[in-house]
Amino acid sequence: MPAFLLSSFLKNQSSVAIGLSGGPDSLALTHMLSQICATENLSTKIHALIVNHNLRPEAAEEAKDVQRIAANFPNTCPAILTWETPQQNARIMETARNARYELMTAYCKQHHIKYLYIAHHQDDQAETFLFRLAKGSGLDGLCGMQDELQYADDLTILRPLLDKPKSELMSYCQEYALPFLNDPSNQKEEYARPRLRKSREILEQEGLSSRRLALTAKRLSRAKDALVWLSQQAWDNTVTTTGQAIRINLDALSNYPEEIHFRVIKSAVLSMTPDRDYAPRMEKLEEIATQLFTELPFRKQTFAKLIFENRIKNGTAILVIEKECTNPA
Repeated sequence: MPAFLLSSFLKNQSSVAIGLSGGPDSLALTHMLSQICATENLSTKIHALIVNHNLRPEAAEEAKDVQRIAANFPNTCPAILTWETPQQNARIMETARNARYELMTAYCKQHHIKYLYIAHHQDDQAETFLFRLAKGSGLDGLCGMQDELQYADDLTILRPLLDKPKSELMSYCQEYALPFLNDPSNQKEEYARPRLRKSREILEQEGLSSRRLALTAKRLSRAKDALVWLSQQAWDNTVTTTGQAIRINLDALSNYPEEIHFRVIKSAVLSMTPDRDYAPRMEKLEEIATQLFTELPFRKQTFAKLIFENRIKNGTAILVIEKECTNPA
C-alpha cells in the first residue's frame, strides 16, 4: 500500500483534503481514506472538495448528490466549491482544470491543510504520457505525473493510485456499493483526452497497455532524477549569481553533455523569472544552448524578458543573463 494511504501517515495530520469529482476513482480514494480513519480510530478530518464548474445545467445538482454520498463516509467533511465565472473558450477543459486547482488550493490555505489527495490512476498516467508525447515533450514531460508534488508554498499534492488501473477502482466501488457518477465530457471527442482514450484502445491491441505506458513513465522519471542530480553538480561548478545577473562559465560547462548545457540554462531562466505563469519555450532555449557551443559568434539576444550575452573575461567565455531594463528612458 502507498505510504500516503497508511494510518501512520494520516494519524499525523489533523486534516487532509481530496479532490472529489464523484467519479469511481475519486470516490474510491475518498472512501479508502475514510475507512482507514474509521478502522484505526483516527481523528483526521477528510475535506472532500467537490468543484462545480457551472459548465452544464445539471452540474450544481450533481455536486449536491456527490456531497450527500460523501457525507455518509466516516471522518469526511464534503464541501462544494463553485466556479462563479466560467470562461467559454477553445481551451475550456484546460481553463476549468486551472480553476479547479485554484479553488482547491485556496480552500486548503484557508483551512491550513498541507496535503491534497488527487485520484489520478494508471490509465490517467498513460493518457498523460501520450498527450505529452503528441505535444513533443522532452524527457521531463514524458515522466508523467508524480506521486508527490510540492504544488504551492504550503501544499503538497499526493497521488497514491498511479499504479492502480481504473478497472480496479471501479471494482472497489462495486464491492462497497458506491454510486459513482459518469461525466459526459469524458466521451466528447472535441476534447483531446477522450480522443486519446480511443487511440489507446488501438495501441493496447499491439501490446502497448496502460500498465506498460505507466511503467515507461516511471523509468523515464528515474533517468530524470539522474539528470537533475548531474545538472545540480554542473550548476554548482559553473554558475555564479551577482546582483541582478547570473553568470555561467561556458568553458567549464562545455565539459558536460549537451543535455546538461540545456538544463543549466533553463534553470537560470526559471530562477530569474519566478513569477512566470508558464514555462519558457523549450525550442528557443534549445536554440540558445546550441548557439552558445558552436564556433559561430553568439549574438546578444533577448528571451523571456531576459538579455543573453556572451562575454570574454580573462580569456574565459562567460554567459551573462540579465533582466531587461523596463524603466522609461
